[in-house]
Amino acid sequence: MAKTSGPFQGPPPVEWRERFASALAATSEVNLPSEAIQLLTAYVPNPKNYVSRDPNGNWQLKSGALRTINTGVGELTYIAVEIVGFAATPWPYNERTSTTWRSPADPACGGARPFLPSARTWTEHTANGAMRSFAALQTDVESVLHMSEILDRAETELEKGAGRRQYNLIEDMAQNGQLEPGLLVFQEYVVPQSQGRRFVALAAVGGNNRASACHRLHDLTSAEVVGGVPRAKLGLEGSDIAINPVQWLARYAAVRNQEVAEAQTQDVAETSAVRAAKVATVPAHIVVGVNQPDRLQQIVQSSNRRTHAHPPLEFQPNDRSRSVGRGVIASFAEGGLIDQMTAEVLMGDRSVTDMPGVDPNASVSALRDLRSMKLLELFFPTKNQQEARRRLRAALSEPSSSNLGGEQVRQRMRAWSALTSMSYPEPWNPRVADVLGVAAAKDGISLSMRSLHDLLDVAADDATAFEELVVYRAPHWLAAYDIVDADRGSMGAQAVRKDAADPDADDVETERRIRRGVTNAINAMRADRPRAIALLREIAAAMDEGREPRRIDDGGMVGDAPASQRWFDDAFPKVQRGRGRPAPITMQVASAPIVTPATQVRLLATDLRVAVDSLKETALTIPELVHEIQKNAEDAGGVPGLSQAVADELALKVTNIIRLLRELPELIIDLT
Repeated sequence: MAKTSGPFQGPPPVEWRERFASALAATSEVNLPSEAIQLLTAYVPNPKNYVSRDPNGNWQLKSGALRTINTGVGELTYIAVEIVGFAATPWPYNERTSTTWRSPADPACGGARPFLPSARTWTEHTANGAMRSFAALQTDVESVLHMSEILDRAETELEKGAGRRQYNLIEDMAQNGQLEPGLLVFQEYVVPQSQGRRFVALAAVGGNNRASACHRLHDLTSAEVVGGVPRAKLGLEGSDIAINPVQWLARYAAVRNQEVAEAQTQDVAETSAVRAAKVATVPAHIVVGVNQPDRLQQIVQSSNRRTHAHPPLEFQPNDRSRSVGRGVIASFAEGGLIDQMTAEVLMGDRSVTDMPGVDPNASVSALRDLRSMKLLELFFPTKNQQEARRRLRAALSEPSSSNLGGEQVRQRMRAWSALTSMSYPEPWNPRVADVLGVAAAKDGISLSMRSLHDLLDVAADDATAFEELVVYRAPHWLAAYDIVDADRGSMGAQAVRKDAADPDADDVETERRIRRGVTNAINAMRADRPRAIALLREIAAAMDEGREPRRIDDGGMVGDAPASQRWFDDAFPKVQRGRGRPAPITMQVASAPIVTPATQVRLLATDLRVAVDSLKETALTIPELVHEIQKNAEDAGGVPGLSQAVADELALKVTNIIRLLRELPELIIDLT
């Protein structure tokens, strides 16, 4: 097929590709492997816009072609260019979809989620035998099929979140093109016995959704862009694939331009090629250099992290909190407070046994606990760890220690909880950790430094050991096995518990059992220490043996039936207290002081503040739940999200609540 004019462009002529490659190779700030440079020259249709001759006639990059960005944990150099619209591929390591994958930090081998191999800095031996690190990444995969499965899943998970966006991104780009550049980094998927083939992707570190939308418009997938395009999509006969980008890029452009020309002749406005025309080429910022190559993955992730820290609705809570937590860890590593290997383990990018000083033969429960407790101390540094406090405050944009409030404490706890969940088969809602008060952030947390199994051995006679177990371990352990909910009596949690309730129980009893949260569960375990210790020992054993934990009878003996929410509610009855949200959990080791009326006023004022904060959080949660119901109802074929009777009932309850809330400001003001 002869080359045709139109919006779609193939690779530039070979002489311009060579000139562009020479200019890149001659630039000291550019640190790319030759395979990446060759792919870049094929993806940039008009390299003459970025190169010129120096006084000696050699090709060089034009002034201003390279730019730098400081991410807070390192400095990137990138080139701003226009590339073919489908060149970028969604990044499997994108933090907003991290819960899709099983983490290397999970010491157990089970779990339904697929394992995502770790990424590392691209390294190669030079001619003199030295090892050189590049501003690019590498990932080891088992086969071409394994690589394709990873790339396809990354794209699929992004598309699942598209329904939570407030507009249709694909339609927006079809009509208006891509206006903002994505940040892209080269990544090789290293396939064993590949007969010399190199599989290099231009991964979208920033702009994943835009990259995915471009693929949809171009009718291509990430696996096809990286591994080879079916000949049928190039208008050719045969069932095999075209693997040379230089060749298939030219063919693809010619086919699409011909489709556009035919559509114009026939006055057809909505063909696939016409819809993709506005993204035939797109702006891109492509990483070509980095000041610390060995930390490239953390540096490029940090460049896009603030978007995740304050995201719109399409970000899930666990993904968001993981991203926030990784930002703190990256800052600590950059400041030398933790070593790079420990940072990668805490981020979930490496096995716990890779951490310095860790026993490789330790049990699953011990490895999970070691990582979780290191994360806890990292997010709650003590008063003598001033540099850690300074970096934590900067990373989370917190006020001074004296002005910390519940919102900042919850952000820290959720980051700790979300990162802890990476050591378990399935993620949980990080709200399960919302049990600590402001004092934990102001004073910091100092652990006894005893191992998990030491704590379990002495907890019956050691109050400090028991408190460390029930406050810092129990919420996550119970959530990991669906024994407690994270949502503290919210509508979603109540619905789940009602579904699991005994159908023969009366409504009063059911309501009593479902309205409890993690704080109440902790206090209930405190009320029956022997049974609680037996349950915690059983959960640890269940982790080590790869099974579900079993029930504990009232004599502290392990039964045969699996532990469940219903059993837990019976075994550890809800602790009754006054109206309002439960007060934050504190370590209960010393005997309680005598509470004077003045002290009680301060305590109740704290409860009042927490209750008001909870109102705001619940109000924000309701629209999210409504939107999720709408989306799933549409996916189910347009079935009603609620019956008319249930909708009327809930709407009436909301109206009554609003009526009650109108009286609260005046009541609060009267306290002054």
